[in-house]
Amino acid sequence: MYSFSDVVILRVIKKLLDNGVSVAGMRSAFAGLRRRHPEFSSTSLPGALLVTDGRRVFLKRSRDVLEELTSGQLAFAFVVELGAVRRYLTARIGSVRSAQKREVRA
Repeated sequence: MYSFSDVVILRVIKKLLDNGVSVAGMRSAFAGLRRRHPEFSSTSLPGALLVTDGRRVFLKRSRDVLEELTSGQLAFAFVVELGAVRRYLTARIGSVRSAQKREVRA
């Protein structure tokens, strides 16, 4: 029988394989994960994200920092949510137009 953690790890492996990570690359990434982050184990999977570019595997534990698991190299990742930018600008344009209408009436 497999434990729930075993199934989670198998699912992660499948996702990484589906996204182009080689078995050798995965082996190296998981070795780096175990070496630098002993808090990750088959029975303890703290909240984090694994990110891949199809070749390397990164650990994302904070908002803007990625750690390449094989080398431990840190990288900065900035995600811009386009919908949020659009909503912000639409609201700002609406408030500017309202202010202009008020000025014309005055």
